[in-house]
Amino acid sequence: MAHSNGLLNFSTSNLLTPLGVNQTLLQDPNLSGRSLTSSLHLSPPAPLDSPIGLDNTPLEQLSSKYAAVAQVIQFHDSLSRQISRTTDHISNLYDDLNKLREENKLLQHQLSSLATSPVAQLAAKLLDSKKPAQRPEELPVTILWKFEDTRSDFDAAPSASNPSRAPLEMILRELDGRVAMREVYTTMLSAVHVAWRTHLEKIEGPKPGRPATLQYLRTNHEEAVNATLEDIEGQVIQAGWCFGHWKTLHFLQHHIQNRSNSAGKRDKKSNPQPDQPAHPLDNPATEPAPIPQPEQAGATLNAVPPPSAHRKRKTPEPEGDDKLSTIAGAQNGGDPPAKKSKPADSDRDKSLSSFNSALALGGNLAGASDATAVNTSHIRVDPSYDNIKATLLSEPEYTSIEDIKELLDRLKTLAAKDQPIPPASDIVIAFLSRIEDADPNAPGLSEDDTNLQWGHYQFTASNMTISQVLTSWDSIGGVPIACRFLAAAIKTHRVAEYICFQRGVEGKPSLSLVYLSLIVQQIWGLVKDLADDEDHDNAQTDASDTTPASREEVNRLNVTSLNDWINVTSLNDWINANKIPKAASKRLKKDLVDLIMASASIPSKAFVAMVVKSTKDAHKKL
Repeated sequence: MAHSNGLLNFSTSNLLTPLGVNQTLLQDPNLSGRSLTSSLHLSPPAPLDSPIGLDNTPLEQLSSKYAAVAQVIQFHDSLSRQISRTTDHISNLYDDLNKLREENKLLQHQLSSLATSPVAQLAAKLLDSKKPAQRPEELPVTILWKFEDTRSDFDAAPSASNPSRAPLEMILRELDGRVAMREVYTTMLSAVHVAWRTHLEKIEGPKPGRPATLQYLRTNHEEAVNATLEDIEGQVIQAGWCFGHWKTLHFLQHHIQNRSNSAGKRDKKSNPQPDQPAHPLDNPATEPAPIPQPEQAGATLNAVPPPSAHRKRKTPEPEGDDKLSTIAGAQNGGDPPAKKSKPADSDRDKSLSSFNSALALGGNLAGASDATAVNTSHIRVDPSYDNIKATLLSEPEYTSIEDIKELLDRLKTLAAKDQPIPPASDIVIAFLSRIEDADPNAPGLSEDDTNLQWGHYQFTASNMTISQVLTSWDSIGGVPIACRFLAAAIKTHRVAEYICFQRGVEGKPSLSLVYLSLIVQQIWGLVKDLADDEDHDNAQTDASDTTPASREEVNRLNVTSLNDWINVTSLNDWINANKIPKAASKRLKKDLVDLIMASASIPSKAFVAMVVKSTKDAHKKL
């Protein structure tokens, strides 16, 4: 018996057989002429040819018949539900298919638009591993597409002594041609080191025990070199914005050269020449390999200048007390006194000057004629408050600055106030610009203005000093300008460290730290008494640490500090720098102290405290 109803087309006997229904049941004469599916409510039941005699039917036979019918009904209900769900699913799939067709049309339209877009064409060129030899028109010349472009670039031009090598810190550029941030450069150095260790470190060069040269690697291990280039440019995308991977190859060559130099130095230490015996403390077996420094490719910098440098004529290094005179002039806006050539004083030979200790001057100060050009444009300091706070409170050399945390907290409070910010005065902007734009390679810089003394000119020249320019909070122009001053002072210190390292100058550039401390003290003196609006009427103004101290403070400071730590020569330098009238008979320390006390040029509390601290540190070292 078969039934056909819409999507249904099945044989009743085939359906009932798996359910265990006896085939004889379907051929029972009592059910002849009756449609089995009629009883499943698919169509009205057909009349029976003859009524079923229930009284004459055995109970067992009757039960088996109705059980089979119940199973068929249950199966039909389940099948109907499944068909309904399948129909709904097909309908949903059809709707989804229509949506996909519409989206496909939209994407095809967008793709056809992007195919002619300059941005898409530029992206395709930059993402292609094989960059075109011709620089894309959308990119500026300053992106340095080819190495030849560096020769006309102000920052990345190779030196005359090494025309085949551009300064590594200047060749990584953004798409607009700007030099990439310092973080990109340091990430590049790390990526080169990791990629070299992954792909190239284990490759033996032609010379046993020495790293393989880049030329040897590119000739004999091209696949490993290509994998190295791919890894590096995958981490630093700026390295890949050029033709022929020349930027990445420059960094890789620099890294290999450093490794080769380090291996050569270890060989010399492990096999000293007979006329150059090894130092007893040298132990090549335990000495770590030198860490590659971010320097120009192929350049080898010595911490101490070579012997030839000592044979050059140098201007005598200023004595410590002359340095005191210089800083004293900076405090009060005066120009530093002229250098006086005189024989060495026995008192100076026996005692360290306070500022000579404070600045930690080394004995190998390179003269202006010996100084080499050092590019520092990659040294930048973000002037945002969050960055300034993180820098000053995390680096040990800054955390010891007095009142630094209090100043940062007060600046945060002032920044949170909903008050109009007054514009900074013209002299403040000029002073700030001079500090921010200072160039250590500017012609005409004397030894007093560069290397360990970097920062002296921009903070003191032309009577524009910290105390004379930053006279009020309104003239500064609010928290943003104050943060720019702090950022400029931090940058000055970092530039001083960098040029000293690059030029092989011994000593720490502490003078720039002194100016940072003076900036902090001056701004703190201007904002520490700025109370909240509700407490402004009750606020009491205390004397700033950077303003002239009262007579009582001077008396106390002279007893505890000046008489103990500053010698007669230093006091005379202060008097001369501030043009305090002095009789020739005034030679004793007590007379000089009284003379300073009676004048208008009294050392500030912060200045004297700095002298005391630096001198104590110097005596501890002795």
